[in-house]
Amino acid sequence: MLNARHNLRYTQVKHTELDSNMRSLRSSIIVLSSLASGTVLAQDVTLRVLIPNSSDIRAVNMPSLHRGVHTGYGARTSDGAEVIFAGRLSDPVGTPLTVIAASGDTVPNRLDRTFRHLRVPTIWNEIVYFSGNGVSTPNPADGLYRGTLDGAPLDVHSDFFNRLGPWIEAPFAGAEGIAFVNPGVTAGSGAGISLYTHDARWIPVATYFQPMPDASFVQYTGNSTVGIGGGTIAYSARCTFIGGNAGYGVYTYSIASGQTRAVANWTTPIPGDGRAMEFVSTVDTDGLQVVFVAAAGSIPFGGTAAVCVANTDGTSLRSLTRFGEPVPGVPGKTFRNFGRVAVDGDIVYFQGSYIEGSSERMALFANVDGANIPVILYNQPIDGAPSITPWFDPRGVDGRDAVVLCEYVTSDNPFLQKYMLVHARIGSACPADFDSDGTLDFFDYDAFVNCFEGLACPPGPPPKSADFDADGTIDFFDYDAFVVAFEAGC
Repeated sequence: MLNARHNLRYTQVKHTELDSNMRSLRSSIIVLSSLASGTVLAQDVTLRVLIPNSSDIRAVNMPSLHRGVHTGYGARTSDGAEVIFAGRLSDPVGTPLTVIAASGDTVPNRLDRTFRHLRVPTIWNEIVYFSGNGVSTPNPADGLYRGTLDGAPLDVHSDFFNRLGPWIEAPFAGAEGIAFVNPGVTAGSGAGISLYTHDARWIPVATYFQPMPDASFVQYTGNSTVGIGGGTIAYSARCTFIGGNAGYGVYTYSIASGQTRAVANWTTPIPGDGRAMEFVSTVDTDGLQVVFVAAAGSIPFGGTAAVCVANTDGTSLRSLTRFGEPVPGVPGKTFRNFGRVAVDGDIVYFQGSYIEGSSERMALFANVDGANIPVILYNQPIDGAPSITPWFDPRGVDGRDAVVLCEYVTSDNPFLQKYMLVHARIGSACPADFDSDGTLDFFDYDAFVNCFEGLACPPGPPPKSADFDADGTIDFFDYDAFVVAFEAGC
């Protein structure tokens, strides 16, 4: 690439052109932003390995992501210690990960203990939240702890050991606080769905025997899942109806109003199938939509399953794809079952499986603007790994970025399973959408100029090149191509 120092003539021409076109570009930006905001122009995907199996820290459980910072649970190869690690998507390949905490570290709310068990973390605004304890038994956790990438001492967020906060397992961080399922199994144990705010207020969301808006009451939350986004908590719960009939339902809770709404329950027909939802698995929300997997019966004996989406008030319930429907991008294959799901804006991520030979193959897909597009990790080799099984969690999705734990079998030892952490980025094929966020706005203009000048390029995976005509140089012709694409709206 030619930067300003290597090509002064083009830099001078560019600055003259930039100044003269600023007004027209700003006008175009206003129009294009209103038209393109939240709209996917076209899709592409970039995959790259964040943590290979050979790293000093091996990722061994599903990660979390927020604003370019990822965190996860893993093991240190030097001593086998459990660790909570974190890093940035923008870090160059090979940058050492930050260890937030490790087994053997002192437990902050019990200084005579050291951590024996750590749990899968979540992250919000560069603060990593995780639970853990200092005894050999895995439950309950001594507390919920906070750590940062700068290596500062851990902070105690919920001190369950000293009864100064709730027992929190599997936290899910959002703007308002930590949504979680208390794993207690009896009424009076605090079991249920809760929000623990960033300023340490404990807000019950669903408790045992609580009346629900669909004329049921909460029976059991031990198998519940929870998601948080856009001021909303979505969760599943087993509920009992008048007459003793019971089944799983999906509900939403408005953090601002405290209102609970029923999205679906065991009497709701699966869209496009008609059979009632007997089972509900993972749930997620972005505050506008709720996504979940619903199933009826046993798949091997004629059952069915579907990826379902609805508004947070339960309206516009629909299925994105169902058991038996074609798998996009895999000719001749149909979906057999579905795993975890996530939603963020116009993108729904979901795991889906299909039969290949004698095996059931798991893949990860993205439904973009209502069209199933297999842009994420479906069984292609990555970093030399011959086959991939992607494990992901709604905590690991942030807009067009996802961090995924990939399980693969080495060719030299088919019985040895290994893992690597992979970053998947859904971008846009529009050349003017320079930051690959699916919209055209001033940030694309600014990003192009910075990359043109050799100052900075968008963080994350290898950025789109400013060399529009692919002639090995960045010059006025590339700038002109960018302006034409931008003003045309692709």
